[in-house]
Amino acid sequence: MSRNLIIFAKEPVAGKVKTRLARHIGAPAAAYVYEAMVAELAQTISGFEGDTHWWVDGDMDKIAALNCHGPCPDSSPDSSYNAAPTYTPQPKGDLGERLRTAFADTFAKFTGPVAVIGTDCPTLDAQRLNELFAAVEAGAGAALIPASDGGYAALALASRYDRAFDEIRWSTEYTLADTMERLAEGGLTVEVLEGVSDVDEYDDLQTLCRHIRRAPAGEFTLLRPALDGLGLLHKDAIPDDLCRPVLLGPAPVRIISLVPSVTECLFDLGMGSAVVGRTDYCISPPEEVAKLPSVGGPKSLEVARIVALRPDLVWADAEENGREEVEALIAAGLRVFVALPRTVRDVASFLRRTALLCATDTARERAAFEARRLETLGKASGSASAKGNAVRAVALIWRNPYMSFTPHTLSGALLEAAGFTNLVAAGSRPYPELSEGEIAALAPEVLLLPSEPYLFTGEDAKE
Repeated sequence: MSRNLIIFAKEPVAGKVKTRLARHIGAPAAAYVYEAMVAELAQTISGFEGDTHWWVDGDMDKIAALNCHGPCPDSSPDSSYNAAPTYTPQPKGDLGERLRTAFADTFAKFTGPVAVIGTDCPTLDAQRLNELFAAVEAGAGAALIPASDGGYAALALASRYDRAFDEIRWSTEYTLADTMERLAEGGLTVEVLEGVSDVDEYDDLQTLCRHIRRAPAGEFTLLRPALDGLGLLHKDAIPDDLCRPVLLGPAPVRIISLVPSVTECLFDLGMGSAVVGRTDYCISPPEEVAKLPSVGGPKSLEVARIVALRPDLVWADAEENGREEVEALIAAGLRVFVALPRTVRDVASFLRRTALLCATDTARERAAFEARRLETLGKASGSASAKGNAVRAVALIWRNPYMSFTPHTLSGALLEAAGFTNLVAAGSRPYPELSEGEIAALAPEVLLLPSEPYLFTGEDAKE
C-alpha cells in the first residue's frame, strides 16, 4: 500500500499561465512567477512520504527541469516511497475530465489512497500533504485542503470515485461546495483540513509577498529571489515586459515616449502635458505632438539628447527600439519601461501598468476602462476561427522582400480578433520573409496591404 500524489502543472508559457495575474504584472512576469512557484513546490514537497506523479499540460521536459524533488532526508534505502517522479501528459478535455482520467490511471496502477494538488498554493508543503493522506488512512473517504478562492488546494480519495469531478463549476467560488456535494452524494465521509491561500490575482501575490517577507530566510529559497528580482517583494515597483522592475513613485512630470502608439496612448490617458520628447514618427495627436522636440527615430535614437531632457520616465518597446540605445538609457540612470505586447490582453496589461506609473486618478480610471474593453476583446479573439468561418488571410508589412507576421505577434493577435485566420505559420522568426510563390501557395482568400510600416499603393495591389 502506498501514497500517490498527482501534481497538475502547466508549461510556464507567457500568456497561457496565471492569466489573471498577468493583467497587472504582464504575461512574461506572470509566467516567471509561475515557473518559480513550480520549482518551489517541487522542493517543498520533497519530504512527502509517498510517490509523486506529475501530469503536465505542455512540455514535460521543462517541468522535469524545474523539479528539485529528491529522496526524503529521513528515508531509508529500502523505503517504499519517494521513487523517482513520473511525468504524464495531461489528457484533453475540461478539468473534470482530466482529473477523472488521472485518478483512474493512478488507482489502476497502485494500491492505497491518491491525492491531487495544483501549483497555485506556494504555502502547501510536505507536512500538510502527509496530514492529508493520514486523514484518509484513518478512515475518511476523502480529505480536502480548501483554497482561498473557493476551490481546493488538495483532494485525497481513499478509493476511486469518478463522480467527484462531475458537474463542478471549476475556477469559481463554488468549486469546493460543488465537490463537497458530489462527495456527499457518494456517501463519502469527508475531513476538511485547514485551508491555504492560492495565487491567482494581484492581491493574492501581494499577500504572498507579505508572508515571504515575514518567513525565515531558509524558506521560499526559489520563490523569494524570483519575486525580489521582479521588484515585487521589497521594492515599490512593477515589472515591465522584460521582467525588469520599474519603480513606482509620484506622478511623472517629464515623460519621453520612444514609440508612436505609446505617445498617442499617453495623450489619451490625460498625460500629454507631461510629455517632453517623442520620436520622428510620433504623429498623433498632430497639433500637440508637433510642438514637442524629437529625439530621433524609434530605431535611431539620440541617447544624449534624451538624457539632456531629464525625463523622469521613458517608455520604450523591445521591437520598435534598438536594444543598445535602450540599455544606454538605463545605464544613464533613467527610469525606463520596456513594452513587448504580443496579444490584445498584453495591451490591456500595459495600460494598467502605465496607469500605475502615471499615478494620476484620471489616467487610472481611463486606463482601467480601456483595459476592460480590451480584455473582453481578448476573450473573444479566435471565436471565428473556432467556428471555422474565419477569412483566410495573409497580411504584408513590407516589400522587396515581402514580409509578413506570425500569429505570435500583436499584429497577428489583432488580425485574429478581427475575424481572420493568419495563414503565415508560427516559426522561429516573428516577421518572416515570403516569396511570391510562397504567398500564392498559402492560397489566401484576401491579401491585406496596409499603409504602415510600408505604404502599399494601388499599383502594389495590381502587382
